[in-house]
Amino acid sequence: METKQSNNFDWAVSVAVLFASLILIYVAFVYNLPHQFEYVQQSKKVSNAQKSIYTSLASYNKDSEFPFVKTNIDNIYYVAKPNSDVEFYTYSGGKFSAVSRVKKLQLSLNFNGQKIPVIISYIQHGGKTLGFGTYVTDRTSKIYKYAFFKLCDMPKNYKSKSDLLLLVDFDAKDIFKSNKSYSEVFELNSKTLTATRAISIKGQNISVATGAMRDDFTIIDDCLLNSLNDTLVFLSSRNYKQSNGIYGTDIYSQKEFTGSPQLVAANVLDSFVLQTDKGILYLKDTSKDENKSFSLVLNNGKEKIISTFQGQIDDEYLRCGKYLFCKGTMTLYNLEDNSESVLLNISMNNIYTFAVSPDQTKVALGGSFENGMQKLVFYDLSIKRFKAVEQREIIFEDYPNLCFEDNNTISYIKHANSVDMIVGNFVINWDKIFSILP
Repeated sequence: METKQSNNFDWAVSVAVLFASLILIYVAFVYNLPHQFEYVQQSKKVSNAQKSIYTSLASYNKDSEFPFVKTNIDNIYYVAKPNSDVEFYTYSGGKFSAVSRVKKLQLSLNFNGQKIPVIISYIQHGGKTLGFGTYVTDRTSKIYKYAFFKLCDMPKNYKSKSDLLLLVDFDAKDIFKSNKSYSEVFELNSKTLTATRAISIKGQNISVATGAMRDDFTIIDDCLLNSLNDTLVFLSSRNYKQSNGIYGTDIYSQKEFTGSPQLVAANVLDSFVLQTDKGILYLKDTSKDENKSFSLVLNNGKEKIISTFQGQIDDEYLRCGKYLFCKGTMTLYNLEDNSESVLLNISMNNIYTFAVSPDQTKVALGGSFENGMQKLVFYDLSIKRFKAVEQREIIFEDYPNLCFEDNNTISYIKHANSVDMIVGNFVINWDKIFSILP
């Protein structure tokens, strides 16, 4: 009896020591990164038995401390580290190569009385300017403890003496996401380094939580930014989040830094706004009685409903750029040209990410199951066939960054194979998926 109690005691002590060790490892891991990054979970080691044929087909499959994030320039990725120079890489033939000609801008900007210094690393590639910078502080006295900066060219024909736009995101959970939303926008003169707010802050409400200007006064995401021409178009939800039962954002436009922005549309859904030659496209709630629905609207001075979708957008749909995906009917909608395609014979729960190839013939879907398994589906719309892969920790759910580099190359972020790293960068060739996978 005494021996059994002793064994039980030894077992309990061993479990306690192991548990304490795991806690210490995690605390050390979090301590070595800024607190803004603590949502990143420690990766688990993947056993050899879990490795699949799919993994062996990868053109690139390597772990890293911080992920490669795709930009809107073909084959260009960046790596953002806290309070460090952002690095740029080109991807070609299964290899990431560092970009050597990286320029830098050193700035100090005022946000609600707090000076934020930042070094913007930028490149000029294919006639485009693109740059990024990060700011992180652990000082609790600061209003802003994190900021991410994006530098890009001024919209074509936008009336400004400056040649660049500088956008700022204060949400640390977006740091590794390929599509971000920005709540501050500046006009930046590259010669004088003079930065002026491109959007007036008149009427911008104060956040009770932070004491700073509310960051939902200005919302410009990367999808909207890529469609800008001669007008700055942005969203604001400041009048809605403080009211119960009201859901939506307002669209504003501005052609130059004078006067107040003009209201384009009120109480629109999601953050989808796309400028086209025919006008501005957005989504709007058109529910009647208890039947939930929303519509695609074209506004060229007057609203016109283009198409209507049944159900609630938050629960039943996903959006990636100009594409909308209905999880219930497995229907893919192109909101720009108002076309649709049905993905046949796919059974998949909890879909949380998807991507569409540039030529619109291929779709990749990512989802998970209750037993911890994850699933990736690769669907060819031209032949109505698909390949599927099920595996644990195959993709990072928090920021999968699933995207097509080109019509035949897919990249995404997965869990690291090693406990010493956080993420794995994975690139695979579409042709290999269909020719080799069973």
